[in-house]
Amino acid sequence: MAAHGAVAARPYSLIVKALQRNAKAAIARYSLRDRERLGLLRVKDGVLVLHQLLAADEIRSPSVVAPPQGSVPDDELQSALELTDALTADDLSGLTDHYTEALEEVIHAKLEGKRPAPATQGQAPQAPVFDLMAALNESVKAARAARGETGEHATVHEMPRKRVAKKTTAATQKPAPATKQPTGKKSTGRRKPHKGA
Repeated sequence: MAAHGAVAARPYSLIVKALQRNAKAAIARYSLRDRERLGLLRVKDGVLVLHQLLAADEIRSPSVVAPPQGSVPDDELQSALELTDALTADDLSGLTDHYTEALEEVIHAKLEGKRPAPATQGQAPQAPVFDLMAALNESVKAARAARGETGEHATVHEMPRKRVAKKTTAATQKPAPATKQPTGKKSTGRRKPHKGA
């Protein structure tokens, strides 16, 4: 958060110094999109940072979001760890905000009185491509080898036939019981008293 103008600079600095000296954070009320909200106000690198707080009813239960718990085999977990290690980048300087760059180009072109360059198709990401089908096939082969399968086709056995119930025709079916038709009289909603009471 920034101080808005010279008038707000002094109270802003006062709050920053007070929170830093006490090593505390503050709970603040603020308005966003026509709604009052609660936030955590703290100091980071000499400026105020506001984090939106959610009420208990605004937070989804992890049991609703999480998939059903199942055991993960150690070999699959090790493969996932190796994949994350392979995709991990230590240097993030190559990451750029293409949207901001394109917007700045449009702004500069308009300031110079030129027509902005037409939008170009986005480039494909340059990340390494992994063949997931090959990895799946290798996993299947390893699983078959672990079970001692040779890779030959399984034998097919004839399944016993199930007995099928005879179908009935309309002529052999019993007619449905007649339903009571409304008489057109309006009911007052009163019940007749029970004789036993």
